[in-house]
Amino acid sequence: SDIKYATIGIAVGFATSASFLALKICMIRKHLFDNDSSEQRSTNVGFN
Repeated sequence: SDIKYATIGIAVGFATSASFLALKICMIRKHLFDNDSSEQRSTNVGFN
């Protein structure tokens, strides 16, 4: 049963870290996309 609990703990820890990493990657991508779109907007305003 100790091995079972250890496996469950590792699985939960891995799932938590994986989901946190995925969330962080999504936020970074969203941030980069927002920066790109804002730069495009400013250049469009400059051209107009």
